[in-house]
Order: sequence, then C-alpha cells, then structure tokens
Amino acid sequence: MRIVIMFPLVAAASLAGGCLAWVVPEYAPPAPMVDGGSPFDLAPAAAASDAATSAPAEGGVGGAAAPLTFADVQTGLDAKGCTGGACHGGLQSPVLKATPASDADRMANYTAFKSGCAQGKCIDMTTPEASLMLKKPLAESGLTHVGGKLFADFNDAVYLKWLAWIKAGAPY
Repeated sequence: MRIVIMFPLVAAASLAGGCLAWVVPEYAPPAPMVDGGSPFDLAPAAAASDAATSAPAEGGVGGAAAPLTFADVQTGLDAKGCTGGACHGGLQSPVLKATPASDADRMANYTAFKSGCAQGKCIDMTTPEASLMLKKPLAESGLTHVGGKLFADFNDAVYLKWLAWIKAGAPY
C-alpha cells in the first residue's frame, strides 16, 4: 500500500520542477583556490619555496613534471655507485640489488628503504632533510659514510630529486 501512495508523490514532485528541487537547496560549489588547486585537495599546494628545492622531473604530459617514483631513486642509486658490491649491493644496510630487472627486485629495494637503515630512518617522512639516504652521503653532514661523500652540497641534482621524492610521500 505504501508503494502505491508514495509513487504518485514522487511523480508529482518530479512534475513540479524536478524531483529533488524541493529536497536539496541550491548549492554552488566552492570557487577554485588562488593557486589553482581544489578546496577539496587533501595535500596542500606546493609553496614557491618548495619549487626552488625540488628537482624537476622529466617526461610529463604537456610539459608538466612527471611524478617521481622509486624508479627515479633507483637510477640515482645505480649512477652514484651505491648498489655496487662494496657498498649497498654487498653487506651495507640497507642491502640493495643493482639495476633490478624484475618488479620483485625493485620492490625489495623499495621495502629496504621504507623499513629503515641499521642506524635509523633511511627515509624520514616527518623531516625529509633528516633522512639518512640524504644526510650520510652529504659532504657537510659530519656523518660517517663508508661509500664516501657523494653529494658536494644541497644543490646536487640527485640529492634534490631524492628530497623531492621523499617530500612527495616516497611513492613506489
């Protein structure tokens, strides 16, 4: 009986200017933010100061920067010699595979970084600049790094790329 009674009410409401017009008030969506982001974005938009400290990624669509992934970090690890047998390709923590051919090997390297180094956090999400993967090979850090000081200063392109990757949440 209720279905028969409700049907004419819904039909009458839809005939009178839209079935939800009397239920949902007019609602204008919020205007875009000044920086072009959406007010519904979960992450804050990048500040101008962040642009100066992050390395640009190549290969984006329409000139936009492609998001950094662990593959970008792996390229730097291999180029700097970090994955060699005498370093993290041997017994130094975290142990990494050089130029991983399979996704399983890449994931193993990624997991090694995310789980931490023997001396602390390889990746410090709270304070990215405090990440051991950035501090130990930095000439100015004062920390011992058996592999040497691979970054002369904070302007090294690989250092900036790794820092940007950590600031982006260290995605796989």
